[in-house]
Amino acid sequence: MEKKFYREYLDLLHWYRILVPKTKEAENDLYDGDFFDVNNDCIKEEFDYMEFHEDTFCFLESRLFDFINVELDIIINMYEDEVINNDQLSKAHEITKRMILNSDDEKFIKLAEEFQSLIEKAQEYGTVVGLYF
Repeated sequence: MEKKFYREYLDLLHWYRILVPKTKEAENDLYDGDFFDVNNDCIKEEFDYMEFHEDTFCFLESRLFDFINVELDIIINMYEDEVINNDQLSKAHEITKRMILNSDDEKFIKLAEEFQSLIEKAQEYGTVVGLYF
């Protein structure tokens, strides 16, 4: 019997997105799920974001998101959306920084630094980080 690899099961049409609204109005759009510009097939300009597929989510889940979940008492998983609110951003930034400093995995460091920059933008804008999976 031929062995099937995980990549054969990836849904390459499904994107996992981490979004940071640039304004409070965009934050309201985020809560309404209104962040995608269907006419141009892209995320609206009012958001900074990163997007990836399920394999990257699973990679980040065990290396970063599980730690954030415990510390912030939230549930970042692939089954529901989650928001890191403004009061939680400093702690999320601290955890992410700590995980980067304790890693020698270049792939993880690159992804975690991108996530960390989104946290910093949310702090700058006074908004939130939305995790839409």
